[in-house]
Amino acid sequence: MTTNDTTKKPTCQFCDRPLEPRGLKTHERNCKRNPVNKVEAKKPLPTRSLTAEEAAIVSRVQGEDVNWFNLSDSELNDFSLMADPLLLPPVAQRLQNEKKYAFRWCERTAKRIDELCKSQQPPLRWAIANRSNLPELSDQVDDILGCICRLDQALLFKPWHHHQLVKDAKRALAENLDRSGQLDTLKNKAPDGVEIFTGDRGKIRGGDDIQFDESIFDGDAEDTSDLGDLVVAE
Repeated sequence: MTTNDTTKKPTCQFCDRPLEPRGLKTHERNCKRNPVNKVEAKKPLPTRSLTAEEAAIVSRVQGEDVNWFNLSDSELNDFSLMADPLLLPPVAQRLQNEKKYAFRWCERTAKRIDELCKSQQPPLRWAIANRSNLPELSDQVDDILGCICRLDQALLFKPWHHHQLVKDAKRALAENLDRSGQLDTLKNKAPDGVEIFTGDRGKIRGGDDIQFDESIFDGDAEDTSDLGDLVVAE
């Protein structure tokens, strides 16, 4: 005995495939011919050569991470809106107080760093603080640039003895320039036949004949040009 199943199965509205009623909606939702499921062909991204600056930005974008968002308060550096961001790190300040090293900040550009670290000769010369030459400050070093950074500045240092030599030279220059216009400093340098008087005896009165020969003193004046070159660039 046979029976004929005359019940017509519903069909998918997209592909006309006959389906059981209970599976129709699921099939239509996932049907490849359903316009919702059609994937548009991806257009190729335009390609061109990147400039050095653009390539540097791309490199940083690709290497960016936000894992540091989840640092705990105990792992964060001490921070205060009232603090000067260019204060020396505590360890550097201690080393400077102990007169082991002198520190300074410099604009973080290759040109300025070369001016202070390569173009100068000791004792004017500075060095960039990094992990190898100043391991005491290793925890302050930027992992990307390899130096200690604050804002747009990099930390430099030199032996305190070199720093002191420059300070002494500056002081000597200032004192020498301050005395350069005082006649008392020229008394011992006056040529034969010339007397120098200061105070009441040196006052100029009416009727005095005033003459001055610069060449008398030029030859014996102390030359400070080299000293000036030494300290101006510091």
